[in-house]
Amino acid sequence: MASRDRRFPLFDAMRALAALSIFAYHCAYQLHGFSGPAGRYLAQLNIGVPVFFLISGFLLYRPFVRARRDHDRRPSLRAYAVRRAARIVPTYWVALPIIAVWLGLSAQVFTPEGVLTNFGFGQLYRSSTLTGGVGQAWTLDIEVTFYALLPLVAVLVRRVAARRGSLLSSELAMCGALFAAGVGWQVLITQTIGPAQASFFPLLLALPGWLDHFAIGMALAVLSVAREGRGLPAPGRLLQRQPWLWWLGAAAAYYGAARPGVLGHGRTLPLLGVHELRLAAAACILAPALGVTARPHPFQRALGWRPLLWVGQVSYGLYLWHLVMVRKLDDAGLPQAIGRPTYIAAALAAALAAAAASFYLVERPILRLAHRRTRTGAPRAPGAGAGAGAADPSATAADLGDDHAPVPPGTGSAAPASPALPGADG
Repeated sequence: MASRDRRFPLFDAMRALAALSIFAYHCAYQLHGFSGPAGRYLAQLNIGVPVFFLISGFLLYRPFVRARRDHDRRPSLRAYAVRRAARIVPTYWVALPIIAVWLGLSAQVFTPEGVLTNFGFGQLYRSSTLTGGVGQAWTLDIEVTFYALLPLVAVLVRRVAARRGSLLSSELAMCGALFAAGVGWQVLITQTIGPAQASFFPLLLALPGWLDHFAIGMALAVLSVAREGRGLPAPGRLLQRQPWLWWLGAAAAYYGAARPGVLGHGRTLPLLGVHELRLAAAACILAPALGVTARPHPFQRALGWRPLLWVGQVSYGLYLWHLVMVRKLDDAGLPQAIGRPTYIAAALAAALAAAAASFYLVERPILRLAHRRTRTGAPRAPGAGAGAGAADPSATAADLGDDHAPVPPGTGSAAPASPALPGADG
């Protein structure tokens, strides 16, 4: 996570909340919490995945939109590529071999095919490799493909809009098309392939199935740029003055996602409904970070708590390291020896220690080097003023991930509860 964008000072808080929700999700799974009375609600704690993807869509697309609005040349694609690679690759490549050895996965990871698959961000595309190495890193595979797609989308919409359409209408039309493509992909896969088939989850979880999430983040970026220096309409002013109202909406959407039975029967409608309700909840969670004024609401000041912002800074490392800590401390018998609450606190402390080491020793130095090497007088490349999600987590989001989680995000309780399937991304 490079230098932060001062216009959006609470994005680190959003990253922190997303990463902590994924941590809580995996603790609940490891402690068999999904089978209890609150299981259906705990199973939606991987809401951090959509939050990270929204952050990536917003922060990475915003510089392209600003350049178009200001009639500047497009941000440097070389700087974009170098900074995106620096953001996601080195930290993951350091964590992967350590975690693979620690979890006893050397035979899967350190073969010619395993190296290509895991180090090459390809584990998502086969069910047999989906949870190999750092199991939650399948979400990084989605982020990497989004990184590659985004400049192509920006070029296409700019060329099409040069002939017709205003910035706002053409950009939102593009976002609408991406959203429709994502929904269409979900319907296609759930209608034509069953969960029992090996190709179901790799196809369902690939980038096309998440285009609706990235599209909403990109649409928020378009609206953010379009409204710069202009007032908000009355409903927008109310929500800006009372940002906690957004979280009421998030709670309602979260509740709906946790109770997919109200969405109908069969396979497609509940799966798609849960997927979109989680997206709605994530957008409402993120919204208070988009409209911080010179006099922030107490709710926003609470989100600016320094320890929370620090967790957001190291959220990529937290995403990569948290699950191995959760699993290893459980294997050591800590939940029984010291009690579940203390076990969870110990796992979080261990994960944050690893995340801090990862950030200060690997991530931050490499990001600073990448920024120095790509600094020019041209418009800043996407990510120059802010890291993406943490999945890239960022990210993605990273848009900010998960290892060996039971229910892939967006599939809801209809997916089989099995440690062979990941469940979140950072």
